[in-house]
Amino acid sequence: LYELPERSSYLRYPAMFKDVDSLGEETGGLIRTELDIMTVAEGLEKRALSLPRVLLVVADTIRGLLFLERHHLRLSDLDFSNMGIDLETGRGTLFDYDGLVIDGTFGPYPVKPAYTPPELVLEVDGLGMPIGVSAAIMNEKHAVYEIGVSLSRLWEPYFVKSRGSLVQRPAYFMKREDQAALYAFVRRMKNKDPLKRPTLLEVLEELD
Repeated sequence: LYELPERSSYLRYPAMFKDVDSLGEETGGLIRTELDIMTVAEGLEKRALSLPRVLLVVADTIRGLLFLERHHLRLSDLDFSNMGIDLETGRGTLFDYDGLVIDGTFGPYPVKPAYTPPELVLEVDGLGMPIGVSAAIMNEKHAVYEIGVSLSRLWEPYFVKSRGSLVQRPAYFMKREDQAALYAFVRRMKNKDPLKRPTLLEVLEELD
């Protein structure tokens, strides 16, 4: 991210330092600072966010993903705990880059089990949760699926794995008949066939 010629207002850039060791080798690292953000997950748990607000925040994080895509980078692990709200600007932002790779990289796909795109699942456990995941070249249809899983939890009960058991969590908002088109669009985002999922740009336009 730091080597790119421009920066995005939809990505957080933790402070970094560079130094030279006694052998003249360049070293560096992250200056660990508290980020002035609230995650979407925290905001939902506190009942501090409306549904329209969440959708606009997610739209901002997609702008961050499109910025990365333009610079040949991909990011996974796109659940609400990794989507933030800048407390100063109110803008949605991405901040966790453990799943950041250069476009075209073949390797492990870092994602929480329930968010794994189905085309990458090799094996599931007795609870139906993925335990074997194929290595992959990350693409935008993977990201669309992950975001679709997050969005569907806004109005659908879902299960999380806790101590070897599946625990049902309630939806954050009640379903409404006048939002049927949105629900249908999110179902498209989670289609088992990645070719039938919308693009990130289409998701951004829908959420906006």
